Amino acid sequence: MKRTVSAGDLEKYAYCPLSWWLSREEDSGHSEEEFRGMERHAEIERNIEGIALKEKESRKLEKFIFWFSLVATSISLLGLIVWPLPSSIHISEILLVEALLWLVFSLYFLREFERKRGKEGRDIYEKLIFGSSIASTMVAVYAVVGFALPEDIWISRIMQVLALVWLMGASLFLRRSAELEVEARKVRRKMNVPDGEIVYVDLDNGKSELMISEKYGLTGRPDHIIKKEGMWIPVELKTGRTPRGPLFSHIVQVGTYCTIIEDITGKRPPYGIIKYPEKSFEIEYTDELRDIVLKKRDELLRDLDRGEAHRNHRKPGKCRHCSRRERCPERLA
Repeated sequence: MKRTVSAGDLEKYAYCPLSWWLSREEDSGHSEEEFRGMERHAEIERNIEGIALKEKESRKLEKFIFWFSLVATSISLLGLIVWPLPSSIHISEILLVEALLWLVFSLYFLREFERKRGKEGRDIYEKLIFGSSIASTMVAVYAVVGFALPEDIWISRIMQVLALVWLMGASLFLRRSAELEVEARKVRRKMNVPDGEIVYVDLDNGKSELMISEKYGLTGRPDHIIKKEGMWIPVELKTGRTPRGPLFSHIVQVGTYCTIIEDITGKRPPYGIIKYPEKSFEIEYTDELRDIVLKKRDELLRDLDRGEAHRNHRKPGKCRHCSRRERCPERLA
């Protein structure tokens, strides 16, 4: 395994190698301003973790809803099959017609799915196609089975009662699922969280799982990761001032996360996101950005090997905003 460099160290190094070097000598103490920033950061991540948990529980309940509804439908159909009808009518004939209707619905939803371009709209029609196809298959199967089953009014009534009980269970799960989804959406809107499934959240000051790229010798813990259209998109939160454009050091940091994700998942993230208090930026993940990340990694390891690092800029303003300015022998302000 290669020597590894963390995304946090690369962010500091890209800002100023000497500032990064001095940060290695610091003790565990933090200024009051840094503590406030850390607390704001932790609060945001806790809220995002809450969104992830609510949405995960809602998806879990959706599975229960599906199976409870499926069981209720199955029992109800069996009850209809054994319900005595006039000799001129057979329930299976009715079910065959219904199966054809559900098949028509499936074809209609399939056409609408192909016409939709937006991911959200396509997701809805995917579910409709699945549901109507299942319904069509079930009804057709019961139509065939119905020709062989005897008719009995009491068995039919018992089955309808059981179906109602299972349907009530599905309704309870549906209500709870809807409540969780509404709560999650409110927090998402309030915090301006990007669309997509939250698959990773960095909580408790780095106690979450460390992501490691053995191929590139990089490690990191993105603040959170959004899964969108099968791609993992890292999101980095910054609680300080909002700049006019994304800072180079922050671009290197989110580029590092993209590089790690590309190695781990085998899929290239289209971009990463840097969220400042007042504005967010999408950073396109390109070969050029990955090369910059790897170049900075090599430079950092080189400075480690030779035991020193130096200022790499001529910007007094950067020195004025540096938290290590007082101890810096090469400061410009």
